[in-house]
Amino acid sequence: MGTLLTGVPGMTWPLLAAGFLAAVVTLLVLAARQRGPAVTVDRLELLDLQNRWHAPGELLTVHIPRPTRLTRHGKISLIGTGAVLAVALIVTVIVLRELARADRLEREGVVTEAEVLRKWESRSGRRTRLFVSYRFRAEGNIYTTTTQLPRDQWQRVRAGDRVPVRYARTSPEVNRLAAKGGGLPRWALFVVVGVAILVLWLVSRPLLLQRRLVQSGRPAPGVVSRVSPTKGGRNVSYVFLDTAGSEVSGKTMAPFFSGPLPEPKQTITVLFDPGRPSRNSLYPARMVEIKPNVI
Repeated sequence: MGTLLTGVPGMTWPLLAAGFLAAVVTLLVLAARQRGPAVTVDRLELLDLQNRWHAPGELLTVHIPRPTRLTRHGKISLIGTGAVLAVALIVTVIVLRELARADRLEREGVVTEAEVLRKWESRSGRRTRLFVSYRFRAEGNIYTTTTQLPRDQWQRVRAGDRVPVRYARTSPEVNRLAAKGGGLPRWALFVVVGVAILVLWLVSRPLLLQRRLVQSGRPAPGVVSRVSPTKGGRNVSYVFLDTAGSEVSGKTMAPFFSGPLPEPKQTITVLFDPGRPSRNSLYPARMVEIKPNVI
């Protein structure tokens, strides 16, 4: 007689693992910046620049809050945010369904024996998935189920083996191999929701920040202090003076396809939040712009 303990249903753990890995990779990409040579920007230089600099006309003539619209890159970012949200909802539904299934098996679970009908491998590129099908009799009917197994468990069974199966008395189609163990842990839902919120925040934050700054940010002259390569583009670092005359640093990631970038020591326009100057961005913003008909 073969013995078998099933784990999480076939597609659930891969989805959870993929979501967690995506979040980790995103954080590593944001953190692991390759640094280019920096230039020193003197505060006196910034003061002199501030005295002779003129802000772009539209930032002075259009009343705050400035009417805005998304650029092409902003629309792409919005679509990406929607895609992340859709995937998060799908995975959350899957996890909730599996938790409900586990609860039902716990409340109504009946243990019986199932016969392994066959086992097989399914290959897709470099990925191999391992399946078994089994049947059992419950409440006067015969039920056949297919499930995916980890390799160590799959190797322990053969066609014809008798293995334990747990099913819900009122719905025998809800079942899983092994009366003990298996199913999703309760904390899986918190992991899914936490990863979804983290990824959603990382994707949507630049768009929301740029929209807020283009609407009501204060313009200031800045000087580029560093342009360094990073994953997918370049980091543009800069310094400027806030309303109190304090030196503030900022950084914006520009993808490779975003066009020409400013060079170190070049004068740029910065939009910043007067109440929190650490919230700042280059102008023109990449994802949000002032509506042309009001300029």
